[in-house]
Amino acid sequence: LYKTTKDIIASLLSSKEQSFKQVVLLQFPYRGAYAIGLIAGNAPQTCSEAEGKELVSIYIPTTPNPSTGYLVMCQKKDLILMDMKAQDAIKYVVSCAVIQPETRKTE
Repeated sequence: LYKTTKDIIASLLSSKEQSFKQVVLLQFPYRGAYAIGLIAGNAPQTCSEAEGKELVSIYIPTTPNPSTGYLVMCQKKDLILMDMKAQDAIKYVVSCAVIQPETRKTE
């Protein structure tokens, strides 16, 4: 199971696409609680049209197996963009918050 999960995550993160590169913080599963997510891309046009707003798809990995996460759609204005590598976010989730993301140094 670990190797399979590791391979899935590696393939997602090594993609040359911009999908799954931007880490975000969003209120989930309810207001006042926050989850780490990865922008997967734009939501299907039909979903944005039904809502009357442009939506993005966010993948929220779950602990300890990130391959069983949630896919939610929301407006970009509802996201907090994080200065965090996607790999660090996945390590944080998989480790049940034991492995903390690296702090980036500001110059």
